Amino acid sequence: MPIRLQELSCRVCGAPLQSIDNIKKDEQGLRYFRCRYCGAINMIDVPLQLPKREVFGKMRFKLKFWTTQKVILDTITRLLKKGKTRFFIVSPPGSGKTIAAIEIIRMLGENALVLVPTTTILTQWIQRMDLFIDDTSKKKKLISDSKIAPITVMTYQSFSAVSSENELVEQLSRKKWIRDLMECGMAFYEAEEYIKKM
Repeated sequence: MPIRLQELSCRVCGAPLQSIDNIKKDEQGLRYFRCRYCGAINMIDVPLQLPKREVFGKMRFKLKFWTTQKVILDTITRLLKKGKTRFFIVSPPGSGKTIAAIEIIRMLGENALVLVPTTTILTQWIQRMDLFIDDTSKKKKLISDSKIAPITVMTYQSFSAVSSENELVEQLSRKKWIRDLMECGMAFYEAEEYIKKM
């Protein structure tokens, strides 16, 4: 019988697994995670049922994907089915990388921090969301360059500058950490207190 992510905890100290990203595979293909607190290696010997969140609701691309976008999406889908979670998209300018990336984020149903080189590309990300959703108020809740959103877009410079943008990065990190702790079975207030003690 599959177990849920929040049921996984360290066999030595009892600390919950904090993130799906901490699950690794050894040479024999067996899954395990290393406890971030005591360092113990914990084998996962039962099927794992990961929680599915629907962050983007019924958001869908309104047009037909270009051939280059289909190739990107098919490749990413194959990699995801093989358990790969990290990849780079390299494609010529104008080939539809932004739309493909938005579709990948939508497929994964996860929040994303997108770092771009220029404000022009940042604006492009915001504008391309129009091809996925008509309602402006819903769009503003899904993508932003000024506050935490399911898709937060920032320039490299604003990400690395010593200013209020760093507060945004800290907020994003804290929100993600709290969500991971809650998925592992902690209540919201417990997760907040846990982080404050760090």
